[in-house]
Amino acid sequence: MSLIPPRHFVPLALEKGESFFFLVVFHRLNYLFAGSEAGAKRAAILYSLVASCKLNEIDPFAYFRDVLTRISTHAANKIDELLPGNWKKSENSAKKAAA
Repeated sequence: MSLIPPRHFVPLALEKGESFFFLVVFHRLNYLFAGSEAGAKRAAILYSLVASCKLNEIDPFAYFRDVLTRISTHAANKIDELLPGNWKKSENSAKKAAA
């Protein structure tokens, strides 16, 4: 019998909901070093948007790039369209990504 553990590992099979909570727990210590309560709240908002992107199988970087370019001209009463669950890439950003 060998006391040396095998060189391979078994990856964790986290469900989508479990992976969201893993992100929250993983980044909990980062909130302590946010500088202020307002900074910690902003960090929590960003982490929740990134987690929502991942739950909806969206690349967070592409989402933020598209939303930040569209938000200044987007109608305020249709702001829900920019949330990760409702978001669809604009035709212009889709063409730029394909090029």
